[in-house]
Amino acid sequence: MFLFILKLFALSCYQAYGKDDTVSVGTVLEKLSELENIINFQNQELRQLKENERNLLQRIINLEHKHTLKEKDLQNQSLSVAVQKRAPSEPVAFYAYMSSGEQNPGQHQTIAFDHVVTNIASAYNKYTGIFTVPVTGLYVLTITLSGSPSSQIPLQFTRNNEILGAIDLFAASGSVDTNPTVSSTIVVSLNKGDSCFLRTSASYTTAGTIYSTDLSRSSFAGWLLSAS
Repeated sequence: MFLFILKLFALSCYQAYGKDDTVSVGTVLEKLSELENIINFQNQELRQLKENERNLLQRIINLEHKHTLKEKDLQNQSLSVAVQKRAPSEPVAFYAYMSSGEQNPGQHQTIAFDHVVTNIASAYNKYTGIFTVPVTGLYVLTITLSGSPSSQIPLQFTRNNEILGAIDLFAASGSVDTNPTVSSTIVVSLNKGDSCFLRTSASYTTAGTIYSTDLSRSSFAGWLLSAS
């Protein structure tokens, strides 16, 4: 159709201006035909470029969608790992007290609280008085002790061989407070396998009795705040 219009245009020009010996109608039409072929070829290339552009845009959309899904998956995995770390499958807690008093404990002696009330995760040993950490995390450890009149028993919270805290069960001779009671609580990060216990000081001589009866129990307790 385009070639037909060009031919009509060429004929009208030829009729309007007359014959030119140097330029024939056939030559003009041939040139116009070449021009049409060039235009058709360029149109084909343009259509192919548009098709390539559409395909490329679709690939970009698909890649962006896959990237979004991958990011969500990684976020879910990170959240799952964080939840697993913060929420152990089983809680850890223990509470034990002395069924009877400990008379004249020696220096550097581990104190055993032999009557176990709570021992979730079975991490406390009533025979040794040692709490073996089953899960790495943040813990609370607490003790309450009663003493006999005129007692002086310095004690230490111990992790392995490291002193975490100290407390002195002390009642001066003739003091109104004839049966002293003391307590101490620590919050500490512990690693799985750590041994935690209460022992008397190795540097000071002890005197008196750690008192524990139905009226006043000397006790040791601990629990996991959060795993890490």
